[in-house]
Amino acid sequence: MFRALIPFLLLLSSCGSYSFKTNSNPFEFLGIKTIAIPMFVNHSILPNVNGHFAKQFSQGLSRFNGLRVYLGDTKSADAILLGIVESDDSRSKVVQTKNYKYITGLLHDSIGSKRNQFYMPLTTQVSLRLRVVLIKRPGPELIKVVSSQMGKHIKGHPKIIFNRTFSLHHTFTRSLRDNLSVDRGGVVNFTKNSYFLDDSVEKMAKLAVVKFNEEIINAF
Repeated sequence: MFRALIPFLLLLSSCGSYSFKTNSNPFEFLGIKTIAIPMFVNHSILPNVNGHFAKQFSQGLSRFNGLRVYLGDTKSADAILLGIVESDDSRSKVVQTKNYKYITGLLHDSIGSKRNQFYMPLTTQVSLRLRVVLIKRPGPELIKVVSSQMGKHIKGHPKIIFNRTFSLHHTFTRSLRDNLSVDRGGVVNFTKNSYFLDDSVEKMAKLAVVKFNEEIINAF
């Protein structure tokens, strides 16, 4: 019986070792035990999206044993993690309609019976880019340059551990309800669609952390 349990016990042991390894500080060999995460910079055309990314990255890095994360620009930290949210300059490319709905029935009536039947946006794809930069004890001038639009071109600086850009996309379905009366769903179409857009940004922030772990953390 005991012999039969040996493979199973070995499997549990290996899984436990793997969990410990993946949760340990990935930057310890670089002498980095503390990281400061200031508010991410927003260079995109969408307002107030940087907070979602800063929150997700601070939570993601806080799970590593032996790595202390400070929120804000803490000069005493061993390194600073900068995040820069970017996008295309055209809103039609950042918030892009993928599918349309042919308007009929009550929804058409709520828009106005004098208008010809037409199509309205139904499925929308949001596209952003996130640039993540880890710098070991940088000076204020280096932080300023890296955070600027030109920062993505800085390669091979001795203090920069990595400077990586992730392309992020998320699709959501818009709320298209009639508003023929105050208790109809269409009354809050705009509010719901604003929420869906904000929710998409939050999901992209979570996706960015996944990509960060897969493409950067796992490489250390």
